[in-house]
Amino acid sequence: MNTILSNFRTYQHETRNILSENEIMDLSPTSEFVLLYTEETDYDKLIKEIFEPIDMIFPEEGHEFLTNFFSEVIVIQIVFL
Repeated sequence: MNTILSNFRTYQHETRNILSENEIMDLSPTSEFVLLYTEETDYDKLIKEIFEPIDMIFPEEGHEFLTNFFSEVIVIQIVFL
């Protein structure tokens, strides 16, 4: 985690954008920061370290519901009279 934080500090000094200026670390897989300053193994560890505790907050039923809900294909039918 310390490596990623020092990499982020370097990124902040080298790059100016609204996220880095507000000390927000964009951890999306295709972000400039992730692509330029993280190794894949570090990124995987970081994501796991950050999100595993959050995942533990939600009961398994909630996780299952959300997974099923977002996996469904929703069809909206519009009927013209």
